[in-house]
Amino acid sequence: MRCTAIVVGIVLLVPTLAPAQEQTFYQDKERGWHWYEDPPPPKKQTQEPKKPEPKAETPAKPRIFGAAWLRENLPRLRDDAIDDPSNKDKVRAYMYAQRVLLDKAQRFATASSTIAQTDPLLDESSRVPLDTAAAAALKAGMNKDREETVRFLAGKGGILFFFDSSCAYCTTQFQALDWLKTNYGFTVRNISVDGKAIPGMGADWVRDQGQARALGLVMTPTTIYAVPPDKFFIISQGFHAADTLAEKMVMSAIMDNLLPERLAKSYKSFERGVLSGEDLQDPNLNPEDSKVWVEQLRRKLGDHY
Repeated sequence: MRCTAIVVGIVLLVPTLAPAQEQTFYQDKERGWHWYEDPPPPKKQTQEPKKPEPKAETPAKPRIFGAAWLRENLPRLRDDAIDDPSNKDKVRAYMYAQRVLLDKAQRFATASSTIAQTDPLLDESSRVPLDTAAAAALKAGMNKDREETVRFLAGKGGILFFFDSSCAYCTTQFQALDWLKTNYGFTVRNISVDGKAIPGMGADWVRDQGQARALGLVMTPTTIYAVPPDKFFIISQGFHAADTLAEKMVMSAIMDNLLPERLAKSYKSFERGVLSGEDLQDPNLNPEDSKVWVEQLRRKLGDHY
């Protein structure tokens, strides 16, 4: 009975030890030990049909006698005529093409001149008068503004004059600076780089204490416009007439924004009605429509008059 129970138990356990879905070798013995089975064929992937590539558009040929056509063909026609001047047809072709260009240029010049003369924002004579009487009035106004501007600079700063007693032009420069001192009220400080005075200066000078080296000066005479506490403008190295020195001082003051707005604007009369770099970089300008950006430029130009 005991042996029978053991056998029955083994029989009952066998099915539970085998995998439920796995075939044993004995169940599939026809394959043998060295059986090989080809892998299943890969599934075909459905490919979307390729869209036809758009055909490249053939660029349109330049219109004959148009600006692009002339720019492209005139040099070739000229070279052909130069290389073979005995060929009258080639020479004639170049000359007629050149005639077309000149006639187009004349028509453009006439049209642009007419538009400029009828648009005050494009007419240069409106911005800077060219007629004799108007030009004289403009010059007189500029001279008056110049006088006021130079006097303003004389009150705001002074002149440092570096000289050498052996310098050939230092005496003449000293006389020009004395004229600025007398007529505009500049304070002039004379500084000798060799420790000696020049004729006519008397005791009105001091010895250089290293200022010339600190300012990077390389020659005499040198004129510097100084504005306290720490602005120094090298106006000239070498001789210059008094009016030239005054002009250079004004330009230095304008570049460094030393002048009041009224004086700066009146002195720069030739910049009246001129578009600035900021005007042209305005992000609000509309590049797509010429009518729009022309009106935008007109408004900006009007602000500068």
